[in-house]
Amino acid sequence: MKSSIVSSLHGGVIVLLLLASACSSDGAEQVIPGAAGAPGKAGSGGTSGSGGSATAGVGGTSILTGGSGGASAGAGSGGLGGSGGATAGAGGVAGTGTGGEGTAGSGAASGSGGEATAGSGGNGGSAGGGAAPTTCAEIDADAEEFNDHCYLLVEEERSWRAANSDCEDQGGYLVTISSEGDLTQSDFDAENDFVWDLAGQMDVWIGATDGLMDDQGGNGTPSTWSNGEEMVLDGWLDGEPSNSSKDCPSGGGTCFEHCGFMWQDREGQWNDEVCAAEKRYVCEWELP
Repeated sequence: MKSSIVSSLHGGVIVLLLLASACSSDGAEQVIPGAAGAPGKAGSGGTSGSGGSATAGVGGTSILTGGSGGASAGAGSGGLGGSGGATAGAGGVAGTGTGGEGTAGSGAASGSGGEATAGSGGNGGSAGGGAAPTTCAEIDADAEEFNDHCYLLVEEERSWRAANSDCEDQGGYLVTISSEGDLTQSDFDAENDFVWDLAGQMDVWIGATDGLMDDQGGNGTPSTWSNGEEMVLDGWLDGEPSNSSKDCPSGGGTCFEHCGFMWQDREGQWNDEVCAAEKRYVCEWELP
């Protein structure tokens, strides 16, 4: 019991001494540092930002399907996450376009993926050639019909080869006066007269040629129709075609006559001419 009292007194004295030392001679309070506190907990990481939108090209959203006809584009990559967060994930799954499969976007842990856009579809193939005309009006308002064929006078003067190409480009051919099959001399004359009247009874190219070039002399090659028809009957003047030579239309050099035309000086009878000469012409089409 005695030792306990002594210990208590001893402790009290120590406390009084400590309190006394805490004051200065002028009564000012002294600050005594306390013990260090326990470490605080580290702050939690920031939330990652949402990914940005990426666009891979023109077209629809690749979450569905890519554009028809072309390969679909790959998904766009997502934007970066916010401070402290992970990088945002890439875009959604790429669509599958007709003709190829799109590339899937790369995955990431956090952040919403950007939206990818599929590439635009390729153009479809061009349509095949159109159906043959069933009426002359479908070809041109000025085209005229004769025996299930259509004929169009072209007033612009061109060389024989340029005229032939123009008719073919329109789906026809440089006019022929047919004599194949069961056609008679009367049938031939009727068509020849029709074309001559359509031309206004003036010079006009027809599809007759021996196929030689202007700088080649005549060698006896017979004239045929440019569309491959056989020339059984014809309207050549006596002694024609002659493959006569003359100065080339372009000037300089000698050219030879290899292309046929209806000649106004002989009331539509046929003559040959240098193919580079320029004349009006008649195109012809067959109706179904």
